Amino acid sequence: MPALRSTQRSLGICRRLGYDESKVCVVVNRYQSADVLPLKDAESLLQAQIYWTLPNDYRLCAEALNRGVPVLIQNPTAKLSRSYSELAMKLSGIAVAPHMLNGATGGSRLRRLFRREKGVGNVS
Repeated sequence: MPALRSTQRSLGICRRLGYDESKVCVVVNRYQSADVLPLKDAESLLQAQIYWTLPNDYRLCAEALNRGVPVLIQNPTAKLSRSYSELAMKLSGIAVAPHMLNGATGGSRLRRLFRREKGVGNVS
């Protein structure tokens, strides 16, 4: 619950600063389907769509941290590793097969985030 409140405040700041909604996304870390609050309720509370969920795998994270390696190196076939890879592909705009997605949809957030308007930032 404290994380939701913090996220709610952060999203409120982004809205007050006038950030474009398409440039802000919510990623749920350590998600478990048996969590106290369903994702739909969290979306309602945050007034924002959940862009991605990363599954909870404390053991894998602890092992990777103790070895000083990324989760993907520690166990490339783990659900968490696959989810990180899929999120990276989605953010970069690389085509991801529908069966690979963890329920999320949409285009490349990185592409929209770093999109430049015509005539802005161009050096002549």
